[in-house]
Amino acid sequence: MNYLKKIFGISISENIQIHYPKWDFKVLLLKRLSRASPQDVFAGNKFVQGKYEEILDVNKEIQNFIRNGYISISDYKENLQNEFTVKELQEIIKTKSLKISGRKIELVERVFQNFDQEEILNPKANLKKYVLTEKGKNIIKEDKQRFNKELEYFQNEVFKLLYNFKFEEAFKSVSDFYALYPFPLGMNTDWKRGFAPISKEQTKQLRNIDLDFCQYNFKADVLNLIRTELATYSLFQLNYFGKYEVEQRLLNIDSQFECALVNSFLKDSPTGVFRNYNPSNNINKLEIFVHYCINIVYNKATLKKLLELRDNEYVQGITLVSNKVNCKYCENTTDENYFWKQLNEIPFIPKYPGCLCYYVMWREK
Repeated sequence: MNYLKKIFGISISENIQIHYPKWDFKVLLLKRLSRASPQDVFAGNKFVQGKYEEILDVNKEIQNFIRNGYISISDYKENLQNEFTVKELQEIIKTKSLKISGRKIELVERVFQNFDQEEILNPKANLKKYVLTEKGKNIIKEDKQRFNKELEYFQNEVFKLLYNFKFEEAFKSVSDFYALYPFPLGMNTDWKRGFAPISKEQTKQLRNIDLDFCQYNFKADVLNLIRTELATYSLFQLNYFGKYEVEQRLLNIDSQFECALVNSFLKDSPTGVFRNYNPSNNINKLEIFVHYCINIVYNKATLKKLLELRDNEYVQGITLVSNKVNCKYCENTTDENYFWKQLNEIPFIPKYPGCLCYYVMWREK
């Protein structure tokens, strides 16, 4: 227990206090206004507009932002800098046979000094957009720091729940937190209904995952912490509001931690999604380790779910879909179908760290 407190500065006692991070909707609106034109603040998204208007008087808040110096309306020079490409600026400059070489900031200054706004035929020169001032940027930065601090506290409390195998409390805490956000998250998932059964199954499996493939002599308390970190990450991996720094937290637990499977993979010309990773970078190695663990439990949970369809007359079995993109192991393979009587022949996936093959039901056409 003292070990955990030393690592994370938190207590693992049964006294767990869930406090949800709070969103400042005025700051969310301020961020949304950046580089938006007054008429296009909610362009094409009446749902989001309606949600803001349930909470704020949007027009009043925009006027307050302008009055307090958080935003301004873009001028001619700002439009040249923010709306035009280097090529577009060069085309303008050519019309007066001026020098077209130089950095973008130099091209902007050249156009600004030599062309009146009315001379620029491109309508982008006359746009009126909201621009964050330094004061406005600082407001957003300070709020992000505040929110991240509250989020880290919340994540640590969820970690403690999972450490103590309080799965349902952890699931409810995180889904309730997501449900408090009034805008769509995760393909419009209704978070008031909680996590899907397959997601819960994944988290439980990660909390008890067998790490023998690492061929590393884990101490019991370290193994518990690593499993809990993986389980916690599974609930926060959507990264809606801030990345769960699982790799750094794993390094904090054991800076010497090595995984034989990952090391072997990196020595043998990495392929798939991790083909460009650095074998000497500890964070890179842990990203691969985490990805592999997540894929193990995801595929196990998916297979378990598919096995429930055995009595469905329209489902013949299971298909293993090969990921052929940038993968030297799978590039020449085809998707494989397995009848229910062939379940023992279905290969284990992931085949290697970074493998993106997956199981689907084999349905009769």
